[in-house]
Amino acid sequence: MSYEEFRKAALLETGVSFCTRLHFGRPLSGETQKYLRFAYSGLDTGKIEEGLTKLKAFIEG
Repeated sequence: MSYEEFRKAALLETGVSFCTRLHFGRPLSGETQKYLRFAYSGLDTGKIEEGLTKLKAFIEG
């Protein structure tokens, strides 16, 4: 699954939105790791935990 496919599937399945490395430019030469970036502004701790729990279940499922 590509970055974009994963991002869209996670959003549709869990309601959790995030940016990938590709939103911040092309990967550097030799860069092999994948990155996700989350923004938590305006969310309380309970909502963050709920979202991360849903995302974890999606990834493990």
